[in-house]
Amino acid sequence: MPFYFVISKNREHLTDVVVHYLLTEEKVRICCRDLIKKIAIYKNRLAVQLQEKLMIYEQQEGEQLHYVIKEKISQNFKCSLMAICTNHIILCHEKKLQSVNFQGVKEREWTLDSPVRYIKIVGGPANKEGLLLGLKNRCPKYF
Repeated sequence: MPFYFVISKNREHLTDVVVHYLLTEEKVRICCRDLIKKIAIYKNRLAVQLQEKLMIYEQQEGEQLHYVIKEKISQNFKCSLMAICTNHIILCHEKKLQSVNFQGVKEREWTLDSPVRYIKIVGGPANKEGLLLGLKNRCPKYF
């Protein structure tokens, strides 16, 4: 079973992220010292959207859970949903879907027929991950 299927993440005290490895009950706390808006996780990447920036963490290789800062994007992104891939952040606001690289540069944008209610990264090779969207009109889309 892939590692990212047995990991849970949540926000605690509005300013901390707790990553929980469900098989061993191991937990790690990441103190952000700012209000956390959104959290996304995929494989060994963790994205945390704060008030004025987006932090991207990477899990260190080893036996224990340990995350270090990989990138810091000093932009305020307006989005209702967020997902992270190997080298991109997927941001969604209503009918607009954007792919942003880890330097904060928008690489692609899609405008859909209906507002997006759900985003799931379904895997694939690096930089070519599949994206499953659940739309308000109940018509799923796959990218």
